[in-house]
Amino acid sequence: MKLESLTVAQLESLDDISPELALVGRRLLAASRGYDEWANVLELDLLECVKMLEEDPQVRKKDGEDRLTAELITMLRSRSYDASHDEKVGGHSDIVVRHAKGFLWLGEAKIHKDYDYLMRGFNQLCTRYSRGTPDADRGALIIYARVKNAAAVVAEWRARLTSAGVARLRQEDCKLRAEIGFRTTHEHESSGRDYKVWHVGVVLHFDPKDVRDKGAFASDTEEEQSAE
Repeated sequence: MKLESLTVAQLESLDDISPELALVGRRLLAASRGYDEWANVLELDLLECVKMLEEDPQVRKKDGEDRLTAELITMLRSRSYDASHDEKVGGHSDIVVRHAKGFLWLGEAKIHKDYDYLMRGFNQLCTRYSRGTPDADRGALIIYARVKNAAAVVAEWRARLTSAGVARLRQEDCKLRAEIGFRTTHEHESSGRDYKVWHVGVVLHFDPKDVRDKGAFASDTEEEQSAE
């Protein structure tokens, strides 16, 4: 089978050989299969962007929420999503992703400071920005965790949300993000319909134990030179 002769459906079937190519195929077909499939694929793509963000936390130590989120949006755009930052949708939403079919997905991103701050982000997403209407009833709370033990942060946030009195709240583990992510469904205050939120932790903690010279980090090159 030659790559140039593959149909989009065949491309999607290559998951065992090339997950990246398979995701491209699934992305191309997603909107034709409805809002939920489009949102599912969007979240798979967003997860890949999150993983890239996590690969070099040292250079992002001073980045604020806007800078981190802008980087995620740039990566989503590179995957052909109509994604924007700080667009006015009930307020200035951090991540707005649209599709020509009228699909809408919203994301609110917070650097973890305390759990009240995360609750503020959840309420912004669910009571200010989103309407919870058909084809616009999914979103995400993105938690940038610079503190150690992101899994503990997400677990505590999950426990606090459980006791927050959110209407008809149901929770489930996230298969895409074991221990540092989970999913909720609750009754949207405005529409009265189910609204689904993906709570996803982003691990940006950076505290290497090879620190020396009052906080300077030895590069591989410096270590090689000192060994010569």
